[in-house]
Amino acid sequence: MEDHKIDELLSESLRHSTDSAARLQAQVWDNIENALFKDDRETYSEGEGRIMSRTATHRRKRRGPGSYIAAAAAAIILVAACLTISTETGQAYVSKIRQMFEPEKKVVEHIEGSEEETDLQLHENESNAALESDYVIYVDEERYTATKSNGVQRIEAKIDGDYPDVYMEISQVKDRKPEEIAQELHAQLAAEYDDVTDVTEVTDPVKGYNFRALAGKEWDSEKIVYYIVSNELEGSFVIKQAYFLEASEGHGARMYEMLRQFQIVPPGEDAK
Repeated sequence: MEDHKIDELLSESLRHSTDSAARLQAQVWDNIENALFKDDRETYSEGEGRIMSRTATHRRKRRGPGSYIAAAAAAIILVAACLTISTETGQAYVSKIRQMFEPEKKVVEHIEGSEEETDLQLHENESNAALESDYVIYVDEERYTATKSNGVQRIEAKIDGDYPDVYMEISQVKDRKPEEIAQELHAQLAAEYDDVTDVTEVTDPVKGYNFRALAGKEWDSEKIVYYIVSNELEGSFVIKQAYFLEASEGHGARMYEMLRQFQIVPPGEDAK
């Protein structure tokens, strides 16, 4: 999805939301003013073309508690209405964003030296937590299953036989920067594996930090790959890929291509 399209939708949403809220606010405050200052407006004597004194007005007519109750009710309506506008506009905006992602797409993958066309299906991942971002990713459902538990999405290969686990996990840390998490996870891998690459910044398949660890040179030696990506708020996405050495050009390449389809969606809490 192109960034400029998101910007256009955001601008349109904010403009409509602001205009509607402003009109409603003016209308409700007029009602509040009428409730509170009705008596003062009625002190104008059209026949004499002048304003009666405040003292004379108070002697003639006092405000009852109903006026203040009406004003309070109008204020409550103002808050509720503005929240409603924000919610409805936000939901419409998120709906527009969702429509920009096709339910499925075809991609060309480079598997073991040859090109292969693969169908991928859209998976939306919405977060209900503050300071967390929503995201979408396309999954090869023919070869992988996608599940989510305790905020972690796991995309696991459908493999028959006695093979090491092959999967990709996506989790979110809402209050830590990518570079901080990358250095911490890198230190953990360096303490466990002898072959660990340095932390480097990458732009493909995602923009963020990348490093990997390899347990050996055998066909079934474990390989761990990390990508740490900003969630575009104050936190990070932690993406872990695990497979065995012989699967690098197969499952490794397929997970790489799926990760290229990873796209952060404007935060649900802000939009809703």
